[in-house]
Amino acid sequence: MHTPIDPVSSHVSSVGTPPQPVSVVFDTGSSSLEFASDECTVCTQTGKFVRAASSTYVAGTRTSTLHFGTGVGVDPVVNDNYVLTVRTGTDTVAVGGVSFPNMSLFTIINQTAPFNIDPFIGIQGMGSRARGIFAGLVAQGLP
Repeated sequence: MHTPIDPVSSHVSSVGTPPQPVSVVFDTGSSSLEFASDECTVCTQTGKFVRAASSTYVAGTRTSTLHFGTGVGVDPVVNDNYVLTVRTGTDTVAVGGVSFPNMSLFTIINQTAPFNIDPFIGIQGMGSRARGIFAGLVAQGLP
């Protein structure tokens, strides 16, 4: 299900056991799956991923900061106004009826204010070194 949002598209995947809907935007400049979790107190979007509600979620110990070169659609970047702090983890991710157990992912634990206007809670990288959903499709032999 693709829904036009400004000049970008979002998609609803599910993460966890039992599945929780997670809306993500496809980003050709990124390579990983990251989405807001209940650990992010500054994330104002609704539908954040609730870690304790998933019996298959495993939190990682590594955190990192991701800087984005553009905002949603054609928003200009000014200094570091599009920055996420993320934590590594794994969980079951499903999209289009295909499930990927133990998929590496990042949960957003902090973000700059410009992300709060987004109608989605995460980003699925589609770059040339993409991991996450697209790497899972390739690993399962799906083009």
